[in-house]
Amino acid sequence: MIDDIMPRTDLVLAQINYLKQLAPTVLPANQAANPASQQLEYPQIVVQLPQKTDLPMLRNGQVGRYSSHIDYYYDLQLQQDLMDALTMSEYGLTRLALSKFPCRYVRGSLNSQQPIADNSTSRPLWHGVILLEYEILERG
Repeated sequence: MIDDIMPRTDLVLAQINYLKQLAPTVLPANQAANPASQQLEYPQIVVQLPQKTDLPMLRNGQVGRYSSHIDYYYDLQLQQDLMDALTMSEYGLTRLALSKFPCRYVRGSLNSQQPIADNSTSRPLWHGVILLEYEILERG
């Protein structure tokens, strides 16, 4: 099964595996949006499906550029835990290794915005976001 994995799936699985140490609930966006599987356990990290933004051709292979978006939801009293999770994510996600495809973080693409209080949910939460890009060698 792992031999049939695609670059985008490989990236999401690697991100989820890394982020599991930071929160009890780490979900891909499609699962988090499904009301039947929605969990209201916080802290919660939601990994959005990466968007492919570019496809440069290199002499030795084809490289895809993927934009990642990761949302962090923490209770208001856990602000320090959220800040620690964002810091650990900034460090670990820029050094992420995929299971099948060679991958590298695009230097300078990390954007971690100041968390905001989100009152649009059933209970007030801190909402943090990390955006970053990767280049994945899709075939060589």
